[in-house]
Amino acid sequence: MLPEARIFMSDFGESFMPSTTARHYSNTPVLSAPPEVRFAPQTPLLFLADIWSLACTAWSIFDAKPPFEGFAPTDDWMTREHVTVLGKLPPQWWEKDARLQWFNEDGTRNYDRLGTPWAERFESFVQKARSRNGMELVGQEERSALLAILRAMLAFRPEKRLTAEEALNSRWMKEWAVPEFERMKKMESED
Repeated sequence: MLPEARIFMSDFGESFMPSTTARHYSNTPVLSAPPEVRFAPQTPLLFLADIWSLACTAWSIFDAKPPFEGFAPTDDWMTREHVTVLGKLPPQWWEKDARLQWFNEDGTRNYDRLGTPWAERFESFVQKARSRNGMELVGQEERSALLAILRAMLAFRPEKRLTAEEALNSRWMKEWAVPEFERMKKMESED
């Protein structure tokens, strides 16, 4: 049961303060690493890189796997996944990538064996798994709010992503996450 769950967090010695340390690499697993690690390696990472990884982690909580797929994926594979799921890269990154083997210039797919686009992933991965396991499906209103916050956290350009404060003030957090957390706390105190 959720009230019995104990969550432990660790940074594995990887945390740093962007204001005092300029880090140009990420040790985040490639399936959860933000695209600026590949496309802007000369730019120091910011806290907004963690927002991308947090969105991947949140998706994984719902789906039990990251939003992007791949077994030992390469940089090209991850770019292919990012474009398949989220759409066309920003222009300066789009020009740098060997994307034309999988996508047309407008970002549409030209290869039918690509992964599942964003619009279909939640239904295919989350809802079907919940149904198979006898779990309640995520309702349409919550689904819309959840996908909106995750999509905003997964903006390609870091400066376009939600900040942690904006994520905490999102509709999904206020209407679903926080009330569920409060319900779990109440259940725990009643035991």
